[in-house]
Amino acid sequence: MLFLHTHTIAKNCKGEIINNTSCITLCHMPIITIRISEEEKKKLESYGNISKITREAIKFYINSKRTQKTIRKLKQLQEKHKLKTSAEDDLMLIKEDRER
Repeated sequence: MLFLHTHTIAKNCKGEIINNTSCITLCHMPIITIRISEEEKKKLESYGNISKITREAIKFYINSKRTQKTIRKLKQLQEKHKLKTSAEDDLMLIKEDRER
C-alpha cells in the first residue's frame, strides 16, 4: 500500500518546521484477493467497509483455530493426567482471566 499525505505545515525528523511538504508512507502489509459473488459483495457492503470486515473475519478465524487447538491440547492433557476438571471449565477460567 502507498499512502500520500499532503501537509501545509510539517516537521522533519529533527523537529524543524517545513512548509508545503508531501509525505509518502509505505505500508508493508501483504495484499490478498478473494473472489465472491456479486450478491455476497452487496451483503458485505451493507455492513460497512469490505476490507475492514474481511480483516475482522480473518482475525476471528485465526482466534477460532487457536481456541480449537487449545481445546484439543487440554483434552489430551486431561486424558493423559486424568484431571478432575473439564476442558470447558478450564476454558471458562482462561476467558475470565483474559477479561481482567
